[in-house]
Amino acid sequence: MSVTIALPPGVEEQLRDTAAQQGLSIEQYITQVVLSGISGSNQPDAEALSEDDLLQRIQLNIQARDLDAYYELVARRKADQLRPEEYETLLALTNRIELAHAERMKYVAALAKWRGVSLEQIILDLGLQSQTR
Repeated sequence: MSVTIALPPGVEEQLRDTAAQQGLSIEQYITQVVLSGISGSNQPDAEALSEDDLLQRIQLNIQARDLDAYYELVARRKADQLRPEEYETLLALTNRIELAHAERMKYVAALAKWRGVSLEQIILDLGLQSQTR
């Protein structure tokens, strides 16, 4: 079966970059993403992981250039200088960053349980407070 999807500007590049990082073609990567969305995560249960594995998965998996682009676009939006195509890119980056944060929070919660401390304490211990630029 073949499906055509119109993506906002910048999203295809992000998909290609992520696929390349994982050593996959874009088709393989998109298929993997779609299948994991249908069947749930293909990741092991967070509570079954070791402390080292949890710490590794807590690291934000967003490239520095994507974060830089995000902050630049946020600044342009605040200055009311954002073009429509930049808005689409900002929206895609925002979604990607928020999904990454949400994904890693299950590992933060599992680490808190593993260490026997509160979620608030583990967030402080790991320095995960909100950062602004």
